[in-house]
Amino acid sequence: AVVSTQSTGESFLSKTPPEGKGQWRTRWCILTADRIFYYKNLLDPFPKGVVVLTSGDGVEKLLEPPKCLKSGPDYKFSLTTKKRVYYWGTQNEETCLRWINAISAVLGSLWDGE
Repeated sequence: AVVSTQSTGESFLSKTPPEGKGQWRTRWCILTADRIFYYKNLLDPFPKGVVVLTSGDGVEKLLEPPKCLKSGPDYKFSLTTKKRVYYWGTQNEETCLRWINAISAVLGSLWDGE
């Protein structure tokens, strides 16, 4: 997975299909200054998808996930964009909080840039 812009964070995360329906899938994720690229695996040359981050987006830890998200990773967070809500998860709280903080910092810098 090669990204031309500098990475703010990267690791494996689990992700659901749109609206949290369907099976959790593990993806290699890379956070940059205004995007999250996610790949099917670490060696894929092209992303499976891209989440474009904008100043109006929000990220939060899911303390009480909806019923459709009860299965899957132990620690989950949501990223709400203008297009949809993304649900992400990790097996440990430290990774979950690191991603939430990193995305929050990116969103904060997008607000500052307006």
